[in-house]
Amino acid sequence: MIKALNYFTLLAVLLLTACGDGDSNPPSGGQTGGSNDKPPFLIEAGYLGAYGAIAVNLPEGMLQLAHYSHTLVHQQVPFGGFQICSNGGGRTLSLSQPLPIASGTVFTDTLEDCFVETLYSILNGEIKLTINQHNSTALGHSYSLELDLSKVVFRDYPELTVLDTVSITLSTEQLLRTMVVRPTHNQVRFHFSDGDVFSLSQFQLTSKLDLATAMYRADYQGRIALNHFSHDLAISTMEPLQGYLGEYPHQGQIELSDSRNNKLLLTANQVVDSELVKVQLNQGATALYYWNEFTDGTYWSWPGLYSPGAAQRFRHDNFDFLGSVGTTSFNDFPSLGTLSFLFSRPVASVDGYALGSFFNHSVWGQPSVASEVAIEGAMVHIRPKIALTPGDIYTLESFGAVNTLGMNRYVYSDIQLTISTAVHAKVAKDRLSVQPGSELVLSAANSIIATGLAASYHWQELTDFGVTFTQNNTKETSIHIPVGSTPGIIRIRLTVEDELGRSHSTDAELLLKDTSTNVLYYNSEQGDWIGGGQTRFLTNMSGQLTSSSWDRNTLTVEYSGTEHNRSVWWYLSLAAPEGKDLTPGLYQNATRAAFKPAHGNGLDFTGNGRGCNTLIGSFEIFDIEFTEFTNEWGEQQFDVSTLAVDFTQYCEGGESALHGKVRINSSHPM
Repeated sequence: MIKALNYFTLLAVLLLTACGDGDSNPPSGGQTGGSNDKPPFLIEAGYLGAYGAIAVNLPEGMLQLAHYSHTLVHQQVPFGGFQICSNGGGRTLSLSQPLPIASGTVFTDTLEDCFVETLYSILNGEIKLTINQHNSTALGHSYSLELDLSKVVFRDYPELTVLDTVSITLSTEQLLRTMVVRPTHNQVRFHFSDGDVFSLSQFQLTSKLDLATAMYRADYQGRIALNHFSHDLAISTMEPLQGYLGEYPHQGQIELSDSRNNKLLLTANQVVDSELVKVQLNQGATALYYWNEFTDGTYWSWPGLYSPGAAQRFRHDNFDFLGSVGTTSFNDFPSLGTLSFLFSRPVASVDGYALGSFFNHSVWGQPSVASEVAIEGAMVHIRPKIALTPGDIYTLESFGAVNTLGMNRYVYSDIQLTISTAVHAKVAKDRLSVQPGSELVLSAANSIIATGLAASYHWQELTDFGVTFTQNNTKETSIHIPVGSTPGIIRIRLTVEDELGRSHSTDAELLLKDTSTNVLYYNSEQGDWIGGGQTRFLTNMSGQLTSSSWDRNTLTVEYSGTEHNRSVWWYLSLAAPEGKDLTPGLYQNATRAAFKPAHGNGLDFTGNGRGCNTLIGSFEIFDIEFTEFTNEWGEQQFDVSTLAVDFTQYCEGGESALHGKVRINSSHPM
């Protein structure tokens, strides 16, 4: 923090040597008059670099305080317990009251020689941040904060203490992020251990980030005093510093002036020399300095988005991936949470192919989860189409983006998501299928609230059948299916949320069927190789579903269709002991149908290139009828004209089951 002021302190010594000893007592503030035994605070032509650093770095120190506060309020630093800092120091961050953060909450940050990135310093001592006010609306939220650093030491050389409190406002409104920082009581003093005291008075800095364009903007004004001098300096951005996040400013001008109307101008460059800033005194010759000589890089950074450091030169054809926006923890990610990715220019389109399997399960063989995408300026929002499983781990598929100028950027993400287990919504239903005009009871009683906190429930239909709920905010509800509804798949979503706002959503499917609806249904437990942990309804409305038999001793159910431009197929084979017909009844200890012993039962459910070498299972036939016919080769064969069967299969000796049901021209309930 305030790295360049150490250089300016040396300047003060030089000036005092020339002008006589000065008073080292801290002043009461930045004043325009002063004691006659102090020289005036004037801009000297021989020290343009030092004064330029003051014009840029002292306001940046105030901005760093806002960035630090932002990381606390938005929970980008772990709470509770002792944390090891990147330099080997220690840190403990505590709250005066339990989450969620509200007006009156006090953060206490106890630091033991800890390097804090947003302040670019090693700190020792205690910082307190108080939430004076918190407002939240549908469009955004705001915080009014007071920051007290009087009990912490910045372990730079010389060491630094901030003597006065600072007021900070943080606000979010749609795509605009804003920080405003100022002294709480007109001035803030930066006290160095060698006796130098810089004061900022009548000061305010406003920093904005527009996520529609990925552009930052900073403007400020105020007065600067140093205790060795009378009078003070006025500082102001004549044109706000502006640029793209992660790039040097390519617009902006700062003016620093003294009591004798000497004016020092610092002006940003466009494409040529954008890493440099022009420094000019009183319309004299222009000198060029690197921005990095004057700043820690806070202007072109934003907490949680882009860290301070060296920036890129400005070019119109720059197009970079900057990082994730708004996610405080990937280790406790909501099951239907949204990932927001920020780019350095507005985005026009995203590669749709990669998004079809964006969330990859860490366990081999488990299905990927498709995503849905929304583009908002320079941000790309991606969320799963169905809820991710609590406790499971997912990696993200790489994807490409194209900006509005046609530039391409491919994103190779190393983000790994662990899905929150705080809440696990589960839907129980008394049957799988319904008919037009009927009702069905749904229950969330089996849902898990790991925290033991009170929970709220919300039911909603995701399809357009016009389903109505007796109540949509209770643990148990009933749904009514309108008379005359066309058969199809009804999707119902249950969202369970605890008192801290942690939630999980799960989707349940119901088959709306009539007597003409034929269906192959399977429910695959996690770890089952064949079904991959999925639950599916495959019907004669989405593909071809047929069943046939050669001799009534065996039968095959076949489904074929197309999903996402890919062929989908599934086979079910059933077999009775040799010499016997398949009739209603329970068939236990079934093994793979093609290789079963003569007097044993046979079962085999395969599909999409997945099959079992060995299996064990059972099936129960409730209803079965055969219709004999002669095929085109003159051979006797049978259609299975009616079939109602439930089956369970364990593949390769595993413990995870696949449960299935087939209903063909059958009214037997599911």
